[in-house]
Amino acid sequence: MTRIDYFKYTFNVAWGCCKVSPGCDNCYAEEDAAATYPLKIWGHNTQRRTFGVRYWNRPLQWNEAEKDAKRRPIVFCSSMADVFERHTAIDQERPKLWPLIEATSNLDWLLITKRAENIERNMPFDKHAVPWPNLWLAVSVEDDIRARVRLPFIAKLNVAVRGAHIEPLLGPVPTLAQYINNLDWVLVGGESCDENPEKARPMQPAWAKEVKKICEGANVPFHFKQWGSQKPVAVNTDGSIQFKAMKRWEAGRTFLGKTWDGHPAP
Repeated sequence: MTRIDYFKYTFNVAWGCCKVSPGCDNCYAEEDAAATYPLKIWGHNTQRRTFGVRYWNRPLQWNEAEKDAKRRPIVFCSSMADVFERHTAIDQERPKLWPLIEATSNLDWLLITKRAENIERNMPFDKHAVPWPNLWLAVSVEDDIRARVRLPFIAKLNVAVRGAHIEPLLGPVPTLAQYINNLDWVLVGGESCDENPEKARPMQPAWAKEVKKICEGANVPFHFKQWGSQKPVAVNTDGSIQFKAMKRWEAGRTFLGKTWDGHPAP
């Protein structure tokens, strides 16, 4: 089976979040949390699930295991939360993350956020410092409205890798072209709704092609992550695309006849 996820490890400062834009509508993390955790942790006025010392020590074990790795592994932080959410619990847990990242030099940490406006004031170093090589930041962008709002923040950020995580891609993002020269990595993917693939919003191939073209024009690594839970299977006589609902693993990540595994160089 083709590997979908580009990261080897997942670490969460907490579980729980609240929805801020259309990309959140069918949030996989909210569904996962509801299925496995009894308390309500989604929404503005709800608690967040936090973890103890044993959990926070796991990356130290990963770091030791990866000291001789041929390719540096990526840690996705956080799949079940947003590190830059303004919430009492997240604000308490976030400061513990920075010394952990600094202590795990064999791991590359990728933090993805929709709250781009909160990044800079919560960083462990200022905009004039030498950035840590293993701390990577990406903003999540689903359409051009969100691209216009979030990309300006990531474009000026002082980190080793600045990325745009365009998933779920819900429409064309021409604004990407204005900021592409300030980015080091772009990832694209369709929406995942594995419990109910029919409700996933399809990603039109033309939207992904436009992103790829913008990346190639600037020589920025392009990574096609997945089709999500709606795979294009045919072209109608009017030129529209037929999609078939399925689990994201079944839909795969072949795009234009191949896989695209662009990777950044910090």
